[in-house]
Amino acid sequence: MKTLFFVISILALASLTLAACPAGYVADSLPCDMTGTMCPNAGFTCFNGAMGDCCKAAGGGGLTPCADKSTSCATWKANGFCTNSFYTCTDRLNSCALTCNVASCSPQATCPNVGVPCVDSDSRCATWVPNGFCKSSFYSCSNRKTSCAKSCGLCSTTC
Repeated sequence: MKTLFFVISILALASLTLAACPAGYVADSLPCDMTGTMCPNAGFTCFNGAMGDCCKAAGGGGLTPCADKSTSCATWKANGFCTNSFYTCTDRLNSCALTCNVASCSPQATCPNVGVPCVDSDSRCATWVPNGFCKSSFYSCSNRKTSCAKSCGLCSTTC
């Protein structure tokens, strides 16, 4: 009888904690595991923690690295989640990558096209790039990003 009560309690808890997948994603018929990190079916990613939804992009592709896995990210950001040193880069990446603008922790990188348009600020990039400007160790990453971020593909790189 205790086992039946436990199973019913878990199912009730699951039905209370399941939330819809973010816009543009579809839910699997099975929830995330109890740790909130694994989905039983390949191609799906956990959203909203333990027993949350397993979601994938509606077009069939996987999630981009800069995708929020929780529907609470806006609230968490307002409460300091993205800037408070109590939370690690990995915490932000695994929960609210898009909202916190975290594409990678090692090396640290921001999400492409978030907040700042990616442009070349120097009109000479069209000449410099074919001559090796983007790969030259003579110029620092910061120099290359400041001058020719778009042409050198450095928009989401932290220098």
